[in-house]
Amino acid sequence: PEYSKPISDVIEHRLVDLEKIIKECVSHPGFRGRSSIKLTLPALVPGFEQAYQDLLHRNESKGNSTIGIADGGTASAAFADMISGVLSKSLEVEQTRTALLEYCKLDTLALVEIHEAFWKLIEDPSTEEI
Repeated sequence: PEYSKPISDVIEHRLVDLEKIIKECVSHPGFRGRSSIKLTLPALVPGFEQAYQDLLHRNESKGNSTIGIADGGTASAAFADMISGVLSKSLEVEQTRTALLEYCKLDTLALVEIHEAFWKLIEDPSTEEI
């Protein structure tokens, strides 16, 4: 409660929902009428989606194939398992936590790349390839 106002101020005045920008300002056939990161990322930043596959392969090479997290649904389920106590072994919890952090880091980078693609469009609206 004591931090609710400062946090609300940051969220309201400093964070921008890129999905709103996509819905209102950017059109691309690759979006197929949607605005999810799953569709907008490959259209705006070709090749970046390979990073998610690389993340899965890195987890597998570390022996963490059971907790390969490379999409939002899997991340949500893994987080729910972690906080609900479904994962009982500390090693499982730590591996899941690490995998979630790696996935979140990659998702954040994806949003940065989408933001950069927007700037390229602003600088040169005739850009065919972003």
